[in-house]
Amino acid sequence: MDILSKECIATVTLFDLKVSEGELMVFADCLKIVMENYSDSEIADMTVCESKEELSYFLAGVTEVLKEMVRQDYLPDRFKS
Repeated sequence: MDILSKECIATVTLFDLKVSEGELMVFADCLKIVMENYSDSEIADMTVCESKEELSYFLAGVTEVLKEMVRQDYLPDRFKS
């Protein structure tokens, strides 16, 4: 992963990143594991998210990016649905 640029807007830092599909798959898999194995209160204690529902939005975003892979034959089925 490489940082291409960063910008601070109010209290939020926005990053433009160069990330491989492999890295995105790891992120998506980790989000899914957390959602499947921890309660909302555990998620709130361990992350900056408050619930499985909130984490699901991040997972959906990563999954949507993965669906844009050029070589779809390399995209595992778990990301195609």
